[in-house]
Amino acid sequence: MGFTVWTGRGKPPVREAEMRFAELAEVRAYWEALRAGDALPRRERVDPRGIAGALASVFMAERIGTGLARFRIAGMQINDLAGSDVRGLPVSLLFAPPARARFATALERVFAAPAIAEIAVQAERGLGRPALEGRILLLPLVSTRGVPDLCLGCLALDGDIGRSPRRFSITRAVESLLDVGTARPMAAQRPEMAMAEPPAPFLRPRPALRLITRDE
Repeated sequence: MGFTVWTGRGKPPVREAEMRFAELAEVRAYWEALRAGDALPRRERVDPRGIAGALASVFMAERIGTGLARFRIAGMQINDLAGSDVRGLPVSLLFAPPARARFATALERVFAAPAIAEIAVQAERGLGRPALEGRILLLPLVSTRGVPDLCLGCLALDGDIGRSPRRFSITRAVESLLDVGTARPMAAQRPEMAMAEPPAPFLRPRPALRLITRDE
């Protein structure tokens, strides 16, 4: 178990499960389209209609410290995993304690490098908790403060949630560093992976979609 760096040559790793985790491709494509010549997408340009097929799996988080972030908004699937509304709670709650340091490293690289991170995870099993595998995609966003202290994320699952809460271990992680000068991926130099403005309106998935606003 460890971190892998993709240098941009050949096929990216952790793509063998693309069909099972199709939401990641939708969110990644939308984020890339938002860049449109910018170094990184800006928060105010995010429109939930652009990722309608993945909303249940989408979240947005804000950096609150080194390797730390809290949920600003989250799709219904993520709330189901946690067994409650996760808004305002740390993103690390999705992970079992032994995995939290590795996740913190990945998260900090997303904000500080900046970088894109894709993390393969497996949920702990037990009574009422069947096999559950997932992929987490973390994509940096620039807030109204002009810095990348926001993260657009997607957690795609394969399996039944069962009894919540569920916590994950990390089986593999891949990062792609970003050249913010040219807005294109660049080769990573190290073999480790690597939000705070008033939120714009964003859809929180429900059986009937509705628009919500959270003021801070």
